[in-house]
Amino acid sequence: MISLHSPPCKPGIAHRLRERAATQLACRTRKRGMDKWSRLCCTVLLATVWLAPAVRAAESIETTLIAEVREEANVAGRRIARLVPAKVLHEGQVVFYTVRILNQGSEPAREVVVVQPVPENTHYVPNSAGGPGAEITFSADGGQTFAREGQLIVVEQSLPLSEPADGGVHQPLTRPATAEDYTHIRWRLRNPLAPGAVALARFRAVFN
Repeated sequence: MISLHSPPCKPGIAHRLRERAATQLACRTRKRGMDKWSRLCCTVLLATVWLAPAVRAAESIETTLIAEVREEANVAGRRIARLVPAKVLHEGQVVFYTVRILNQGSEPAREVVVVQPVPENTHYVPNSAGGPGAEITFSADGGQTFAREGQLIVVEQSLPLSEPADGGVHQPLTRPATAEDYTHIRWRLRNPLAPGAVALARFRAVFN
């Protein structure tokens, strides 16, 4: 099995990848109760190559995360919608993400697994993840466990069954996870990826 984890979209990572020709685009949002733009809140990396250095078997697999937004324009007197590279994001805006999975090797890649963190300062849009011939699962605990959409459980806190002084046991309080709880998305390709072939995985997220 080839397992590939894409690191989260963080400004610190962007700085380290600058020499690799990553395009760093920053956007700001206005916080409630504040009188000026004060927080650098999102970094969108376009056409940035994420590799998994710790997974030797995945060296032939390269992933690219692309962020786009929907834009309306007048073409030949008709108003149409199209996707354009995300440059400046606004609170509540939907971002269309594409994970481009490329097999750079000379042999078919089998049982390819790609794990993509939900980018920081965004939350996943329900039922938006897709990928032809892929099994898609989600995580709400930082990528430790995965399940199908709608089947995840979040542990809120622990409630004591007896007084702590008596050495009581704590029972976890759980609830169904919502889309805002999702931290990672995983695609497991059912079919081998031929040499030079590309698979596209997609999802949407709302900028917070």
